[in-house]
Amino acid sequence: MKPLIELPFLSHGHATLKDVEKSIRFYRDFLGLEVVKTSPRTLVARLGSNTAIVGVTLGGKGLAKAARPWLENAHFGFDVPNADEVKNARELSLEHQDSFNIQNVGDLVESDEGLSFMLFDQDGNYWQILE
Repeated sequence: MKPLIELPFLSHGHATLKDVEKSIRFYRDFLGLEVVKTSPRTLVARLGSNTAIVGVTLGGKGLAKAARPWLENAHFGFDVPNADEVKNARELSLEHQDSFNIQNVGDLVESDEGLSFMLFDQDGNYWQILE
């Protein structure tokens, strides 16, 4: 199955998960990541041959116990070739927001680095699509 958004480069990220199965669907079918391994509490995914990312199901108690506040705002960055690709990715995110349980799709933001937007997924992770 072809993903909805074609993302060429994962620049950075870490994740926490609430539901591994829903996360697999979002990562694989929406973002186009290859999910290479799962367990009841974790998943490992990658984009092309880039370094794998690991998602771990912690839940509220786990986050508190981990004493790592950055886990509460897990964030990924995807670089795309140009501003038109950023705009297209945002439109697809809005169009499929309900079917992929995306909590929020942010506004387009113009900066010195180019155009970008953020989306907030079903697990509370932030995904930045940037030029």
